[in-house]
Amino acid sequence: MTCRDCQLAAHREHSYEFVDKVIDQTKMDIYDMYKFLTHHQMVLDQAQELISERKSKILMRKQSLIKEINIFSAALIEIINKRSQNLISRLEQMTSNKVQLFDTNSQALRKHLLPFNHTIQFVKNVLHSSSDPSIMFTKDHILSHMKRIHYQKSTIPNVVRNLQLKFTSGDITNLMKELQSFGLISLNDEDSEGTAIENAATNLGKALRMALTKQFSINNSSGTQSPGQAQSQPQRQTAAQQPQQQHHQQLLQQIPQEKGPPVPPAVQTQQSVPVTTV
Repeated sequence: MTCRDCQLAAHREHSYEFVDKVIDQTKMDIYDMYKFLTHHQMVLDQAQELISERKSKILMRKQSLIKEINIFSAALIEIINKRSQNLISRLEQMTSNKVQLFDTNSQALRKHLLPFNHTIQFVKNVLHSSSDPSIMFTKDHILSHMKRIHYQKSTIPNVVRNLQLKFTSGDITNLMKELQSFGLISLNDEDSEGTAIENAATNLGKALRMALTKQFSINNSSGTQSPGQAQSQPQRQTAAQQPQQQHHQQLLQQIPQEKGPPVPPAVQTQQSVPVTTV
């Protein structure tokens, strides 16, 4: 089976190969690429599953860390509130004692001021509204009563001293700095499983490139064979190569159909027909 141009005298020196060998070689090349693509698909599926799993784990871990932070913050707030309540209770106790003492002194002073107020009001009325004869007749009684009240013993509390009531927070500068920067969130991206899948994908890409380069080099070298080499090559095929091709054809038939388009079985011809490569 030759092309029209090969029948001409100027094109009879073209190299040729047998059709069954070309088909077998093509199927072998396609099957090799199919294995690479299948493995590549498996690696990508595993990477996709790993990404989904890591996403779920990091979201769950995020919620867990939020709870831990809230619990820690609540514990700090509880400690501060408890200390604040203790300080307020202490302040109430201290001020209540002083206020009670002041109330007692004030009540005693009011009781002591009653005769003073009454006498002063009486004397004021006498001076403003009484007649001169009545004042002259009652002056001894009025003066004696005023002297008795004046010399009456009275206790005056010491209220001149100023009370100093203040709040001292103490040296909490370092504590406030620590509270402003407490806690630490870290994220470790190192993952042995994810790294293994990534390395597998990288190695697979390198293997694909090497296979493509090798295949192109084989095709180029086979396309430049001389007519004598093309004719002698089928004769040099050994008995060990034929079982290898048969085994490869069996592997082609075992490819699962759902993974890709069906691969046709190897063509069994009664006679090797040469095909000329233009």
